[in-house]
Amino acid sequence: MQFIKKWSKIQKMRICKKQVVLLNKASICTIDSFCLDVIRNNFYELDISANARVADSTEILLLKQEILDDLFEEKYIANDKDFISLIETYTKYNKDEELKDIILKIYSYVQSSPFSRKVVGRKNRRA
Repeated sequence: MQFIKKWSKIQKMRICKKQVVLLNKASICTIDSFCLDVIRNNFYELDISANARVADSTEILLLKQEILDDLFEEKYIANDKDFISLIETYTKYNKDEELKDIILKIYSYVQSSPFSRKVVGRKNRRA
């Protein structure tokens, strides 16, 4: 019985030593960094450019604002009745920036949920 305990202890020590050696080779990073590595290493299978990169938060905010500006312009030009009603309800004359801020806040709230599609679906059913 004592031999088995000693042998077991020796095996555990070997495993621990091996793990310590392998630790230096381990890729320890955030999930974002890990995903970026996967993308960079497999860009050809994803059919994206090898130079693809992740936008920083400022770039993302600018893109969101640009998209909202384009959408609002499209709706103004089309004279969309539902959109005009929304504008009249939530903005002051010629000041739609507050509504854009509200939309971005709602978007951020929904995106913070791990089940964002379900959150949006649930909200639509209530309306």
